[in-house]
Amino acid sequence: MKFSSAGQLVLKWDCRGTYHQPVMKLELEVPHALTMNAAGTRLCVADRENGRILCYKPSTGQLMTVNTPAEFGGRVFTIAFSDHPSGYLYAVKPATVNSPAQGFTLLPGTAVVLNRWYPEPSKHFTRPHTMAVAKDGTVYVGEIGPNLLWKFRDAAAIADPASPVAPAGHAFTSAPPT
Repeated sequence: MKFSSAGQLVLKWDCRGTYHQPVMKLELEVPHALTMNAAGTRLCVADRENGRILCYKPSTGQLMTVNTPAEFGGRVFTIAFSDHPSGYLYAVKPATVNSPAQGFTLLPGTAVVLNRWYPEPSKHFTRPHTMAVAKDGTVYVGEIGPNLLWKFRDAAAIADPASPVAPAGHAFTSAPPT
């Protein structure tokens, strides 16, 4: 659904959209995060339990792409667009039996994984839950249980496909002001 700034319903679309490809279940199962690109032309949703990202044209509700990278292992928790001119799309998946929880840099509109990233080697994501990207490209990932916030500073390395793994993130927690 799309609402005006006054709260009026402007547009409503279902998950079937107008995507032309073989029959595919397009109903969302736990839509867990939303992100819009800087140009406002692509609204994407992390479909947590289906392990995919669906992107829509916000002005019409038309389904543009359905991306299901195998690397997600069947689930994706959170996504966020970068304001970088390339418009990278970042995603974080939880741990599975076969792989640890980790972040990914994706080429928007595709299932192409440019890079994987995660905390420093001696640490790891436990339950990554949410994400934000600052204008300078710094990526923040919030976890629940433990309640941590990870900061990944080197946005160029996070997006660089030549880098096997981006520089490690560093955790910090809130402390009461002194």
